[in-house]
Amino acid sequence: VSALVGEDEILIGKAEMFGADGIAPLSPAMTDAIAQLREGGQTSMIVRRAGRDLGAIGLLDTPRETARAALIQLHAIGIKRMIMISGDHQKAAEAIAKEVGIDEAWG
Repeated sequence: VSALVGEDEILIGKAEMFGADGIAPLSPAMTDAIAQLREGGQTSMIVRRAGRDLGAIGLLDTPRETARAALIQLHAIGIKRMIMISGDHQKAAEAIAKEVGIDEAWG
């Protein structure tokens, strides 16, 4: 997302957006913050105003209450391998997969 607030350009997006297509790369502190959020299984977004990294937002999906029970039923009928495919970062996908009982996740 990009916008102008007064004379300042505001950018909000995933880490991979920064450092590409003419957008300046993230500061080392922001790169570290993103790594910590991802390690905790969170999807992250960076907020930048006028070329200055202001912060990172971490989001964590929550599985539906019925997800684990549905997966147990699938195992019970003989399905041996289940893979979760996600548009989230790998660590975020792995965190949700672990929570619901899926052994393999592709982020």
